[in-house]
Amino acid sequence: MDNIKILNDICKIQGSSAKDYFESKERFFLINISEKIQTDSSIDLNDEEILFLKKIFKKYMKFVV
Repeated sequence: MDNIKILNDICKIQGSSAKDYFESKERFFLINISEKIQTDSSIDLNDEEILFLKKIFKKYMKFVV
């Protein structure tokens, strides 16, 4: 996954009604990952981070209009 696409997708779901349904762990994870990418856009996320992102995106992208 491309970091810019990840950041855009995070912004999309955080700006949608999905934000009302985030679990605490998901909310903090998205905040931390977006800050991590904004600080260094060339950073490589580890496999665990990517898997959790995919799970969150699959769960909440349906709320993005």
